[in-house]
Amino acid sequence: MSSSSKSWAQSGAQSGKGAEWDRLVAAAEKEGLIAVGGPLDPAARDYTTRAWAKEFPRIEMQWTVAGGFEWASRVRMERAGSKFLWDIYLDGPNIEIYQMAAEGTLSEVTPQLILPDLKDAKTWRRPWDDMFLDHGKKMLSMFASPSSVWFNAKTVDPAKVAAQGLNILLDPAYKGRIAWFDPRTAGPGLNFAVMLYVLLGKDGLRQLVVDQEPVFYNRGSPVTEALVRGKADFGIAIQNSDLQKYQQSGLSFDVRPIGHDAKTSYLGFGGAVLAIFNPAPHPNAAKLFLNWVLTQPVQDGFSHASQWDSTRTDVPPIGAGGMVFIPGEHYVEVQKENMLPTRDEAMNYLRGLRPQ
Repeated sequence: MSSSSKSWAQSGAQSGKGAEWDRLVAAAEKEGLIAVGGPLDPAARDYTTRAWAKEFPRIEMQWTVAGGFEWASRVRMERAGSKFLWDIYLDGPNIEIYQMAAEGTLSEVTPQLILPDLKDAKTWRRPWDDMFLDHGKKMLSMFASPSSVWFNAKTVDPAKVAAQGLNILLDPAYKGRIAWFDPRTAGPGLNFAVMLYVLLGKDGLRQLVVDQEPVFYNRGSPVTEALVRGKADFGIAIQNSDLQKYQQSGLSFDVRPIGHDAKTSYLGFGGAVLAIFNPAPHPNAAKLFLNWVLTQPVQDGFSHASQWDSTRTDVPPIGAGGMVFIPGEHYVEVQKENMLPTRDEAMNYLRGLRPQ
């Protein structure tokens, strides 16, 4: 073992991780590689790859953007040809990921945990079972925070927003002034479409998509830019981490979420759903990653980088724009497997209203 890996193993024991952890690190170092399918968000990617390289310099991380149906289809085709190339899935869910979980392509998460605090209910803000998105408990939501539509408080009166909630999106005064991450494809934009389908109803969603003429974008970053630069009054599915960049650049803006309760937001999982492949080509590195990424220091760093709120109780919520989970609220959890029929309804309805 090199001096660097020996130092890490010793620090692991000193921090209370114990002999099992040290053995896992040593076994993962022998494998020397981990293949991760991760989120597009550059802040999440940069933090994760750098933190991993610093703590496990002998285990190379190969990071590939995993979002969308194309990647999932690629993985299924590879495995059909007996090519098992991936260890970790770390991104938002979609129907093909749920199908892979049901087919046995993903392993159950709980049996892979070795650190005692990860098995302790007091570690988590939500009941452990509620943190899984799928029926088989193979897809764990590391993050959970309300996600709402944001508005430009320089052009829209906050008092008016507070009084009307999401219904303000239907005000003719804002026709053509709504920027939206295209909801006709799987991703954050569709998540909001499902929320609006549930909370505003079918007629409300039709009015928003047809009468209000929102501008669709193919990513979250241009939605955020349109909002902060005053090109839009409302932004649906903005890229929260981009707000930091605009603040640091000195740009003056005042954008706020419409709300963070169950009437104005859905409970989002930050595009960081954690799963482990079955079988994983590097099983020890995969198990190590799963335990490592759930530890307090990594969750704290990941949370600050991505602006997503960890479900760990010892990681203070970022609460971007005051968006903090309210215990006892019955949020729409649009990404869970039991919402798939509603997602299909919403997407088909949208595509009928506004074909691609």
